Amino acid sequence: MNPKELLQQYWGYESFRPGQLELITASIQGRDVLAILPTGGGKSLCYQLPGIALDGITLVVSPLVALMQDQVFRLKTLGIKAVALSGGLSYEAVDRTLDNCIYGDYKFLFLSPERLQQDLVQGRIKQMKVNLIAIDEAHCISQWGHDFRPSYAKLSALRELAPEASIIALTATANSRVVMDIQEQLMLRDPLIHIGSLERSNLSYSVLATQDKYKGLEAMLHKHPGSGIVYLRSRRACEQLTQWLNAAGHQTFSYHGGLDAKTKKERLEEWKQSDQAVMIATNAFGMGIDKADVRLVVHFQLPDSLESYYQEAGRAGRDELAAQAVLLYSADDIQNAKSMFLEQLPDLKFTTTVYKKLQQQLRIAYGEGAFESYPLDFAGFCADYNLAYGKTYASFQMMDRLGILRLSPVFSRQTKVQFTASNQQLLDFFESNPQAGMLGQMLLRLYGGIAEVSTRIALKPLARQLNRPEQFLVEQLEFMEKQGIISLELQAADSNITFMQPREDERTLYPFGKHIELYHKQKTKQFEALLNYITAASSCRQQLLAAYFDQHDLAPCGICDLCQSPKASAKNSMPKHRQVLDLLKKGPLTHDQLAESLNFAPVAVGEVLQLLLDEGLVALDHNQKFRSI
Repeated sequence: MNPKELLQQYWGYESFRPGQLELITASIQGRDVLAILPTGGGKSLCYQLPGIALDGITLVVSPLVALMQDQVFRLKTLGIKAVALSGGLSYEAVDRTLDNCIYGDYKFLFLSPERLQQDLVQGRIKQMKVNLIAIDEAHCISQWGHDFRPSYAKLSALRELAPEASIIALTATANSRVVMDIQEQLMLRDPLIHIGSLERSNLSYSVLATQDKYKGLEAMLHKHPGSGIVYLRSRRACEQLTQWLNAAGHQTFSYHGGLDAKTKKERLEEWKQSDQAVMIATNAFGMGIDKADVRLVVHFQLPDSLESYYQEAGRAGRDELAAQAVLLYSADDIQNAKSMFLEQLPDLKFTTTVYKKLQQQLRIAYGEGAFESYPLDFAGFCADYNLAYGKTYASFQMMDRLGILRLSPVFSRQTKVQFTASNQQLLDFFESNPQAGMLGQMLLRLYGGIAEVSTRIALKPLARQLNRPEQFLVEQLEFMEKQGIISLELQAADSNITFMQPREDERTLYPFGKHIELYHKQKTKQFEALLNYITAASSCRQQLLAAYFDQHDLAPCGICDLCQSPKASAKNSMPKHRQVLDLLKKGPLTHDQLAESLNFAPVAVGEVLQLLLDEGLVALDHNQKFRSI
């Protein structure tokens, strides 16, 4: 079958998106490909369709476990055999899965770059008939990319493991330096390079400064009804905003990493089935989410970079109808963001300290610990060693990115509390039970919404604030549960740590020193670029985003807040007048003929023609053609 027939058979589409057919054809013909396609540009199809068309199996390397699982599920629903080597598999399970890929007629094997380093995996790949290697999120291979992972730098080994297979590297965000890095490090052979335009003619970008973001958001939801996404940075903020919007009469769902898989799936399905619901989410939401009719994406809190902002905002308007991407901010947000992003960036010294304290906490002997997993009360760990929570978590993320450990939240093992008694019952209970009352009042004061939803609490910091042993808190919580005052899920760990390397203290982190330093510099540059975007007073939002990714040939979009500003309108009106007059001097043209020849919207052509008619510079003849006077 040819690509179009496969597209119709498996996906039910009649035509490809821009650039897809060229990339797919090149891969089927055995040519290496590097594709930079915008969010919603259909990257997965560019390796899935060739993988189906070719004999043998396609290896898909991705850093995102959730996205791998989602892709495997989608392929299976199409009747295509696919499997992922996800985390938590035993040696025997990995061995069995790889055997199935060799002998079981599987078409796709998804795996992480870290999994690829295992001798067992490499040995079995040599026995497979690999037809294509797909590298997803390929920007991770470059130290200049926004999410550099050293494990990606080892992917060149795939050339030796499957020398006959072609490679397709895919990403949504890469500047010219990253594009060059990807080619060199993957050793691409005469690749077809496709850089999709960042232009989205239907998507209006805007930045709105407001002192009351709640009211600003509600006004936008009224102005732009339909399906939407609102991004925040914390789980608690998601829950609080969801409660506020639901109380105001909006249909909203919260979605974040603290929800169990069943709840996530239910909320996602409800949102996808609705054409009015709004998802209030952290950046845990969005990868692999296929919903074309999102009319509005709002960033209620500042994103951490233009890369993540572009990807998240780009989830609006994939049906090519008019959509809005709005970034809301207040005067305090920028200063708070500086504290959050810059002051909490971990350096090598701090990260080494955290690593050594972690080994002490878990009592791991020197030279031991590799590929072993340990439960961890993260908040308790920070409290025990007096470590800043945010900066320590950033250090954990850094070590995760460097392949030193894997940090996995264990959401089924959290300490959660929700007050279930009425206000009067609480007052009576607190008065009769002063010990429990002291703890209860502190919980109500510290955790907003704890009376409405089950809320995760950190016991060790609470114990320190109350100057009581942690066991005292546990006893009082259990007592309140027995009295019907609260519902309680009492567990000791909220995270799971898997070490990827044995304990060697400074020697473990020393080889990554330059990567940590580069990460520090890169994050600072990204934050500065984000601030420049937010505070820009002229130009065009889409042009600013495109220029950040080294695309400098986009025309002003005409629909963003900067293009629509009075200053921009005055600046742009004369060039449009001149373009119309210059065309009409060559001969009479209809409105439609003018619109086809000009690079601005047909509505704008009509507005310019009306002004020129009013000024007596053009006239309309009996053939409904405009001519210059």
